[in-house]
Amino acid sequence: MPQTSQTPPALPLDPETVARITAAVEERLPQTVATLKELVAIPGIAWDSFDRAPLERSAQAVAELIRSLGLQDVEILTETLVEADGTERPGGPAVVARRPAQRAAAQRPDGLIGHTVFWGGRVRLARAFSYN
Repeated sequence: MPQTSQTPPALPLDPETVARITAAVEERLPQTVATLKELVAIPGIAWDSFDRAPLERSAQAVAELIRSLGLQDVEILTETLVEADGTERPGGPAVVARRPAQRAAAQRPDGLIGHTVFWGGRVRLARAFSYN
């Protein structure tokens, strides 16, 4: 990745750190793959002629997974779509999770003080990454 004024310099990793990271990834990979298989097994077709229940079940599964990782500020949002004739219908669900940043906003050039995770859907999030 090219270095920019906002990109912090990469820190060199010592062999012990690399070994610990490698071991952690190898230890967690089977469960991670199993979790991903469970998620992709849920049908998720966002089309009017398909049952909406699997989409909502998929969003709920992602929200529960995020909560299990320790994030508690998790929402499932759905945009209301307006058809040409004025009728309204729900759009696809989106999972949004937030957690406070571990360092002060004053230390960041962009002023952000938190992290946002966004998954799926057609929800429009204006400035979702800039909250304080």
